[in-house]
Amino acid sequence: MSRTRVLKIIMAAVIVILGFLLQTCVCSTILGLYSIPNILLFITVMYGLRYDKYAGLAVGAFSGLLTDIFCGNSLIGFYILIYALMGILCGLLHQFLNEQEFALPVIMTVVCDLIYGFYVYVFMFLIRGDLRLGMFINRVIFPEALFTAIAAFILFWIMRAVFNAMSSYEKRRARKFG
Repeated sequence: MSRTRVLKIIMAAVIVILGFLLQTCVCSTILGLYSIPNILLFITVMYGLRYDKYAGLAVGAFSGLLTDIFCGNSLIGFYILIYALMGILCGLLHQFLNEQEFALPVIMTVVCDLIYGFYVYVFMFLIRGDLRLGMFINRVIFPEALFTAIAAFILFWIMRAVFNAMSSYEKRRARKFG
């Protein structure tokens, strides 16, 4: 495996861990709201759109694993499945991404967050007989999608700077050794 590829994997892991800490520690503590932005989902969407479905799958699976271990119920794999599927979905759309445009990543983050919210509702509440979908939409799904869209708009510029720095490093390395 090349040095650049290893560096990409390490950077992805660091970004996911930082996103997890931001989502679980900072957002939940500072905001103190019932719904918080799903930063891990945004990171998964960005990796899927920027690279491909395999990068989206890997980042999504790692994000889901962290969520399952530290925030989920006793079932490992619940969040891995949804994050990985969202990564693959966005990875299939990566050819449509213009690296300077922020509309597609923000829109896809909102769409994926709505899908994520319904997935959680169906498999954690509806299956147990909780039929209060309207309440769940109004208090959890829509506020989380709104907060995630705001966070995505802000974090997009940071992620783009990181991706651009990685690309310029790869180009310099290729020029130097290629």
